[in-house]
Amino acid sequence: MVTTKQIKEDRIQAMKDKNKLKVNTLRRLLSSIEKERIESLLDDLNEDQIITCISRELKVIDSEIEGLVTAGRDYEKPKEEEKILRAYLPAPLTTDEVLTRIGEVVAQTENMGQAMKILQPEFKGKADMKFVSATLKEAFKK
Repeated sequence: MVTTKQIKEDRIQAMKDKNKLKVNTLRRLLSSIEKERIESLLDDLNEDQIITCISRELKVIDSEIEGLVTAGRDYEKPKEEEKILRAYLPAPLTTDEVLTRIGEVVAQTENMGQAMKILQPEFKGKADMKFVSATLKEAFKK
């Protein structure tokens, strides 16, 4: 279970280890978590809200990597940041598990919107939602 306390402890350990990249990445994540906490008027965020913050940061890093690749620059640093953040996410589901669950939901629902409402909470942080969405589109085209 991911908690703000654990992330702060990891940041402190990274400071002691003089790992600047990890320190900066965790600071950025903690800033995102703090912003979310203030906006939601809560004392502390639950695990789902923290996973949402991590996912949001990963999307930013992914778009940064795309920009660097397009510009022909080195994208080693963002890849390392991505690896640091992914360590806080739950274990990802395999493609077979995702496809099996999508097949079950497609059989139960009438359209893609209903299927996404069911699948999104289940797959949050555990599967690539772009892949899930694309697979659902293909399933509902048939």
